[in-house]
Amino acid sequence: MAEKGLRVGVLCENTRLQRWQVACLRHLMAVPGVSIALVVTRKLEDGPLPKPKRRWGTLFYRRWRDGAGQADAMKSEDAAELFGQAPMIQCRTELKKGGEYFTSKDLDVIRNYSPDVLLRF
Repeated sequence: MAEKGLRVGVLCENTRLQRWQVACLRHLMAVPGVSIALVVTRKLEDGPLPKPKRRWGTLFYRRWRDGAGQADAMKSEDAAELFGQAPMIQCRTELKKGGEYFTSKDLDVIRNYSPDVLLRF
């Protein structure tokens, strides 16, 4: 019986991931038989984006964290090349009771690509 390998689906905001996430995917892709079956990105809502809440109490920490204090593993990196020719779809999620849920239509689309596992970054 021929093994088909492990088909991985990747759920992410967009193709820019943190370095540690890209490193995880590279290690995973180095395993024989593992392939990225699908990349699911968040479909942006139409209309204006909501204004972020201003948290003055953490202003200096956030400036340090996003600048000189940012760990290399947390820096952003484009993973588009790593995704290769994997199909990319956009889905909208619904917030319910503290969780995010795909619509049944989007679940059907994801199911058609037959991923064995979905990784959420």
